[in-house]
Amino acid sequence: MPEPPTDHSLPLPVSDRDMEQWLREAYDVPAMPASILRRIQSELAQEALSADPPLVAPQATPPDSTWRSRAGRWLAMTAVAAVLVVAVLWRGPTSTAWAAMVDALERRGVVQLTSPQAERWLSLKEGLLGERTPEAYRLIDTRRQIVLERLDSEAVIRQTRWVNSSSTTDRDRLVLGFFAGTSHAIQNTHLVLNHESLEFDPQRSSSSELHCRWLAEAGQPLELELTLSLDRDSLVPLDVEVRQDGNALPVQYLAYAPLNVSQVIATDFPASLPVVEVAASDPRLSHAVAQGEPFPKTADVSTRPGTELNRRTVFTLDGPAGGPLTGPASAWPRVTVVSRTRAEVVQEIDRILTQHWQTEQLEPAPLADDEELLRRVYLDLIGRTPTVYEIRTYLADRTPQRYEQRVEQLLQSADHYSHLAAVWRTFLIPDGVDLTAFGGVEAFDRWLAERFTKQRSYAQVVQELLLAEGRLSRSGPLLFYSATKLNPDELAARTSRVFLGMRLECAQCHDHPFEPWTQQDFWGLAAHFAQISRPQANLQAVSTVMQVRDVDRGEVKLPDSEAVVPPRTLNGVTAGTALSEQARRAQLAHWITQPENPYFARATANRLWDLLFGQGIVNPVDDFGTQHPPRSPELLEVLASKLIEENFDVQELLHAITLSRAYRLSSGASTADEQRLAWFAQMSVKALSAEQMYDCITVAALLDGNSDSAFQLNRFNNVPREQFVQEFRTLSGRRTEYQGGIPQALTLMNGTLIENATGLTSSGLLKSLEAPFFTNRQRIEVLYLATLSRRPRPQEWEHLVQFLPENALGTVLQEGLADILWALLNSAEFTLNH
Repeated sequence: MPEPPTDHSLPLPVSDRDMEQWLREAYDVPAMPASILRRIQSELAQEALSADPPLVAPQATPPDSTWRSRAGRWLAMTAVAAVLVVAVLWRGPTSTAWAAMVDALERRGVVQLTSPQAERWLSLKEGLLGERTPEAYRLIDTRRQIVLERLDSEAVIRQTRWVNSSSTTDRDRLVLGFFAGTSHAIQNTHLVLNHESLEFDPQRSSSSELHCRWLAEAGQPLELELTLSLDRDSLVPLDVEVRQDGNALPVQYLAYAPLNVSQVIATDFPASLPVVEVAASDPRLSHAVAQGEPFPKTADVSTRPGTELNRRTVFTLDGPAGGPLTGPASAWPRVTVVSRTRAEVVQEIDRILTQHWQTEQLEPAPLADDEELLRRVYLDLIGRTPTVYEIRTYLADRTPQRYEQRVEQLLQSADHYSHLAAVWRTFLIPDGVDLTAFGGVEAFDRWLAERFTKQRSYAQVVQELLLAEGRLSRSGPLLFYSATKLNPDELAARTSRVFLGMRLECAQCHDHPFEPWTQQDFWGLAAHFAQISRPQANLQAVSTVMQVRDVDRGEVKLPDSEAVVPPRTLNGVTAGTALSEQARRAQLAHWITQPENPYFARATANRLWDLLFGQGIVNPVDDFGTQHPPRSPELLEVLASKLIEENFDVQELLHAITLSRAYRLSSGASTADEQRLAWFAQMSVKALSAEQMYDCITVAALLDGNSDSAFQLNRFNNVPREQFVQEFRTLSGRRTEYQGGIPQALTLMNGTLIENATGLTSSGLLKSLEAPFFTNRQRIEVLYLATLSRRPRPQEWEHLVQFLPENALGTVLQEGLADILWALLNSAEFTLNH
């Protein structure tokens, strides 16, 4: 910011023209809104009158040069302070004090207004305006472009947005509707801000008044005058007076207390009422809304062509400020399910994130190119890179739906189910638990892969896991119990983390320090695992001869207490009559996987998002609560709703997410911006797991006797794979941070797997390049496609052709290709999913 001029000759009071000219020169700005000039003028006059000695008297004679010099120096200091005013109220030539007030309203979240005629609430952040009048309940949703009307108790009228697009922005229209009412005239008329002024009363230091006049375009008979009392510091309105076409409305007062928007919507538009879909052009609706008359009866409307009578859910939770997902998880309601096709889910994901990017003023990264996106989706969905053949056939396919078809193909492959099993095992089985005596983790992976293949419902897989029975020597799902030594507290902690997304073990010894969970909550959940056959003493280890089966004895007690805690779920619900006769584990499995559970669908959707993006909408993925609120509650609700609607078909949700724009964005950008990564406006770079690393090397080098055109991974009963995974495995951590160290680097540089991958006699890839019809340039290109899934860049070619010229033959050629392959396998680009 340049320093203000030191030589001033402005008399007091200063005119708007002189003030504007001075500020433009001082701060190098093209224009200055009148509202800011008036504010500075008011500040200037008040300070001048209160100065000691006064800089100017009320009846002052024209100042002399000495006085002007003092006034000029004082004016300079006042203008420096006024920079804060400029920063708040002016962000460009077209911004106004009205826009600053609207920004303040959006920052405050949900606002309520009460008048004798109506009760209204506004959430600018979510684009929602609700109104209750004696005649009707209305909800305007600018995001979904719909309006809901309930004029009687028989049905809800739903239509695509009936407010016309005009020069009036959505935000302005919502705010005007909030202050003046949601009448058809206000919502359907093109309004422009004709005049505004911001006045500061010296006697009222805490507030100021904003006067605005909105007029209809093209001579339409509508005029709105608003006088708002604004808080001096925050600029939020405290009360408002409205005059419409010269008629004054009573003063309306605003409240900023938390409001549960989802409950208001559920009350005003219950899902039990049928929904009448009405065309936006329906003249009777416009007339009814404008005149406040009852809408034609449901039976009459439903017989008209183009309308639909159904019982679809009217509205889904947006999670605006003050909504249910901003508070503790213990108060979250069940997910409101809205029927959406896959394409509609993709559209919702794109819309929600685009709006977040605009709000955060983020420029998203460009879309990933074909090669980058193909490598990413292969790694995310099947855990390996594509073969050269798969890359070439994809790039040669010019059909518009090639990407969607390839995603569908990957989701139906055996490699997808085995990869999904390995991912799920990593958080089902705690790190560092030795399960060698029980068959090792491979048996668990195999069982999960079989279940994911046969059971499209993840809820069913969870139930089978929690209700598994038999000797621990049978391995498979019983490893979940072996790893926790059958201890009810460890089982409760692992279950809450994995399936409910919450670290409930913090409430094991005392009430949770940050969340409203109590000891009773934790041990009530643990009580569901208390009646499993096990010795009564504390176990330091478990034996393969032990069994997992339900018995009719066993209780849990609070630590250092004899108080027995009965089984209860996290929302305080105990087993109903129909379930009380079942074993406790069955009661718990039933509650966890029910659509009414407020946590299971959200936690699962969050894990699937984390699988693809490297970070969840709630991060960490197993710590839902006030300390880690959802980055986007609305996005989480859309995903959870789709899961429930599809009976927890994880493949269907993965398919939708991979088709979204956010997933297709590049991981590279011209500038580093952590906010862009945090808001999914750029793809995060993820470290490969040990299992992925082995599979990718195997695919790249065509090991295990596979050909390029028909590659099949061998993930079970593969001793070399198990040995590599043990050597390369790192401690679990954030997937966007590389956790490898010297042991992993040495394994890649000179381990057995790399030796086989780059050996002239063992590498299937190098042997395939001995064909005489390849040029050396083509051979190098194949190496890049096999490892990095892309062709060399121009600057890389400059070094490659010098290292391995076209006339290289024989041993020089073979060893040169092996060296290039070794370097590519050890590159950072190969070890990361980007």
